[in-house]
Amino acid sequence: MSARLIIKHSAIFLLAILWIYAAVSKLIDWDHFKWEMHNQVLPEFLKETLIIALPPAELIVAAMFFFEKTAEFAAWFSLVMLIFFTVYIGLVIGNAFSYVPCSCGGIISNLNWVQHLLFNTLFIALTLTIIIIDRKEVR
Repeated sequence: MSARLIIKHSAIFLLAILWIYAAVSKLIDWDHFKWEMHNQVLPEFLKETLIIALPPAELIVAAMFFFEKTAEFAAWFSLVMLIFFTVYIGLVIGNAFSYVPCSCGGIISNLNWVQHLLFNTLFIALTLTIIIIDRKEVR
């Protein structure tokens, strides 16, 4: 196996673990997740939509990484979700909102907002690595 494939598969594994962890931590502590979502600086309809949609979306994207035909789509979907989350974090850090909402649940709740921004940036880089390697494989 080439170094490129080892890197790609390692990145896929880490992203799948991230999405599985994110979904499972929400489902295990559902009431706390709902409370956290309701304390975010988002329109109420969006909070309700995210409460229902996020855990299944995270599990679906994680599962898609394990199938060759859907892995590239999973990488693009991951990239979009991570960018949205990261922009939101950037807005929180930049004091764009009238108050600072609580952070995510689980282990990530131990990170401050700047550390969470760096964490997300790392996973964006991993996702871009998968996409770049996939593009090179197509050529």
